[in-house]
Amino acid sequence: MNNFIDIHNHTLPGLDDGARSVDQALSMLRIATGQGITEIIVTPHYRPDRYREKRKEYQKAFQALCLAASKALPGLKMYEGNEIYFFQDVIEELESGACRTLAGTDYVLIEFSTIQHYGYIKGAVELLTNEGYRPILAHVERYKSLNNNMERIAELVDLGALIQVNAHAVEDAGRLFKTSFVKQLLKGELVHFIATDAHDEDKRAPVLDGCEKRLKKWCRETYLRQITGGNQRLLLQNRYID
Repeated sequence: MNNFIDIHNHTLPGLDDGARSVDQALSMLRIATGQGITEIIVTPHYRPDRYREKRKEYQKAFQALCLAASKALPGLKMYEGNEIYFFQDVIEELESGACRTLAGTDYVLIEFSTIQHYGYIKGAVELLTNEGYRPILAHVERYKSLNNNMERIAELVDLGALIQVNAHAVEDAGRLFKTSFVKQLLKGELVHFIATDAHDEDKRAPVLDGCEKRLKKWCRETYLRQITGGNQRLLLQNRYID
């Protein structure tokens, strides 16, 4: 893919289960740029019980990575963000700056326990949208209460949620299953974003090649452009995504 904007990855070093050092982060970024990724929103995990990093530590890590990347990979753009594990005080944490929206916009990347019940996820979407945020549900293919339930996905979208699917899940869906939830979502045009969710340079690397082949097979050209570029650009401009 060309000029791809990755809105979900764990490249920022030392803050979660992603990159452990600037050197490893640079290795991941080299893979990413080789895949056509030109802009990245770094999204380390944020949850009070595990990854509640101090703002100072985030800024230090971000500045160090930006400096290293500017020398090694000039032209690559990076923005701040978080993948936020939803909790009841999330609005207060967002407003205080303890956790971050994506690139300073109204869009928020949210995750849940894979076994979280549907009512809780729906309530989270309603809470965030009522407060003026646009929730993006991270790696939606993982949640058991949503799996193979297109009606629930459609209801969440109607409530204001946006749907993100991992690139590896798209690739695996094509290789392992004749019919899959991810394939259903794409054919139903209920996905708004493809992202790498990269954590390292090996098994969870920021690769898109296999995913791209499946997308070209399953998606209309106009829809493919939306989920691999158009929506990401609208997000960075803080514009409404339909």
